[in-house]
Amino acid sequence: MDSVELRNIALPQKIQTKIEELQAEKQNVMIAEQKKERAKREAERKAEVARGEAQKKRIEAQGHADKIRIEAEATRLRANRLISDSLSENS
Repeated sequence: MDSVELRNIALPQKIQTKIEELQAEKQNVMIAEQKKERAKREAERKAEVARGEAQKKRIEAQGHADKIRIEAEATRLRANRLISDSLSENS
């Protein structure tokens, strides 16, 4: 007898059930890992959006502050010119 051909091996029901349970557990672990990875990517995406929004607000605030500073400087220069003109008229 040189070779043995195995075809229909019937495992006891307890072993068959345990194998199916282990396969189901492995599949559940894979599903849980995939959900965890999706949640991680979603959290990273939301964090990136929040960083972009924060940067946008900082830029807008800086632009507003610059506008106020420029307007204040222009007002100061106009006031100085008016003072200078009024002093020149009185001389």
